[in-house]
Amino acid sequence: MSTVKRKPPFGGGPKRPQGNATEDVMGTVRRSPDGSMLAMHWPSRPHPADWMVANRHGSCGYEKPERIAHWPVIGAVPGSPAAGMELRPDTPEVAR
Repeated sequence: MSTVKRKPPFGGGPKRPQGNATEDVMGTVRRSPDGSMLAMHWPSRPHPADWMVANRHGSCGYEKPERIAHWPVIGAVPGSPAAGMELRPDTPEVAR
């Protein structure tokens, strides 16, 4: 009989698959099951951690898709390519 305590899943709550986090489009937002954190898909290849995670105090860093795959998708970030909006083109430098 093992006396080792298991850690709860990252973000709390039950670890039930909610989808494939590696296939989410850029700008997809997921919320942790306990509601304490948000993750936004914003990949920076070739780095494998492409989900920016934040809580009420600010950024918690980046995580790999498998760490947040059980979090439900709650939407997309407006202004990102995932929302279907164009980004404003660069403006020429102002003459000095």
